[in-house]
Amino acid sequence: ADALVCVIGDEDTVTGFLLAGIGEVDLKKNSNFLVVTPKTTTTQVEDAFKAFTNREDVAVVLITQTVIIFPSHLIFGFSPPFCC
Repeated sequence: ADALVCVIGDEDTVTGFLLAGIGEVDLKKNSNFLVVTPKTTTTQVEDAFKAFTNREDVAVVLITQTVIIFPSHLIFGFSPPFCC
């Protein structure tokens, strides 16, 4: 079975991953990436993380260091194995 990599990050990082071929948009227009800009809210980042980690087809969620608005309680409250 194919597994996806999801990316939450700045425009340059997400663009690089998309150019490498990791981009996916399903029939419901759900993507496996979120570009974080200064206008992105904490709620949008939280919602993307929750959506990515609840998908059966996702193996890795990559969050770039530049995403300073990321709520750490989500990472520390996440129970499946992961590496920081």
